[in-house]
Amino acid sequence: MRRMKYLNYLNATWEEFDKAVKESHSLILIPVGCLEEHGPHLPLSTDCIIGEKICEQVAQETDIIVGPPIRFGVSRTTQGFPGTLEIRIDTLRALTYDIVYSFASQDVKTIVLFTWHGGVTHSSLLREASIDVLEKIREERNLPKNLSKDQLDSLPHIYLLSGVRMFDGKLEEEILSILETKPYHAAELETSLMLYIAPDLVKSEKLRDLREDPEFPEGRIFMRGNPWLQKGLMGDASKSNAEKGKKIFTIFVTVLSERIRAYLKE
Repeated sequence: MRRMKYLNYLNATWEEFDKAVKESHSLILIPVGCLEEHGPHLPLSTDCIIGEKICEQVAQETDIIVGPPIRFGVSRTTQGFPGTLEIRIDTLRALTYDIVYSFASQDVKTIVLFTWHGGVTHSSLLREASIDVLEKIREERNLPKNLSKDQLDSLPHIYLLSGVRMFDGKLEEEILSILETKPYHAAELETSLMLYIAPDLVKSEKLRDLREDPEFPEGRIFMRGNPWLQKGLMGDASKSNAEKGKKIFTIFVTVLSERIRAYLKE
C-alpha cells in the first residue's frame, strides 16, 4: 500500500485523519514547546515557534502527520519573569498522557514527541507520561510485565527527541562551527533561528550588545533563575543573524527527517 502524503492534524477532517492512520505505516510527530520569557528581544512563544516550524517542514519532507502542538512546558529557571506560565508538573504530565494515549488508542503506530524546550524536569515528565501510556496499553491487552521482543514491538512505538540533544558529537560540532558562542537560552542560536523563521517577531533594535552571562551557584537547588538571571537570556544574542539561522534550521530538519525515515522502516 502506498504511504500517505503529509497531513497537518489541525487542518484535517476526521475522515482524512482516519485514512492517514490506516496507511501502511502511520507516524505522528508532535511538537512540544513552552511559554516562557526569552529575553527582551524574542516572543514568549519562541520555543513553540521554532519546534513547530521544524516539525512542519520535516512532516512535509517525510509525508507523515504533524500533530497538535503541546505549547506548555515546565521551566524552573525562567519562573518569576512576567509572561512565563508556571505549569505544574502533574498538569503537563497528565496532558501529555492524555494526548499520547488518545493517538495510541486510535491505532497510531509511532508517536514522536519533539521538544524544543529543554530542561531535565520537562523532558523527564514527557518520558514518564509516555511510559504510563505504554503500561496502560500493556494492561489493556493483558500482556505480562516481562515482555518478549515481539510483544514489545506490538505496542505503540513512542520516541522523545529533545532539540540539540538528539545530535551526536559530529553534528554538535557542525552546529557549534556556525555559531560564535554557546547555544544557550535566548542567545545566538535561538535568536538566529527566529531571525530566519519569524523575523517580524524579533526586536532587532535590542540586539546590539545584548548579552547576559548569569553565574548560577554550582550544585545549588533553587526555585527560579532570578536574581542571577536579570535580562532573561544566557549568552550573547548580538552575534545572531538570519544566515546562521537558515543553516542551523536546515541541519535540524535534515537530521530529524533522517530519524523519522528510520522509524518508518521499523
